[in-house]
Amino acid sequence: MRAEGEMLDNSFFITAERPQMGLMVTVVCGLTNMVLDALFMAVFSWGLVGAAAATAISEMLGGFCLCNIYKELPGFIKRPVC
Repeated sequence: MRAEGEMLDNSFFITAERPQMGLMVTVVCGLTNMVLDALFMAVFSWGLVGAAAATAISEMLGGFCLCNIYKELPGFIKRPVC
């Protein structure tokens, strides 16, 4: 699910002449997912539930980051999206 949204987000950032923003969000989400996977699966022994929770949390973090970045872009239509 994230792959399609990620491609659209990265295309938007490239068009807005800020490709580093898309890369930053992708890297932050990936690193968050890896750290939370290790924490939930190895430390708390949650197994598959821990992996699912880590993925869900990292995806929500990415969504919040994108909402905040979109609000800050010049020329972006100012309407409540999140």
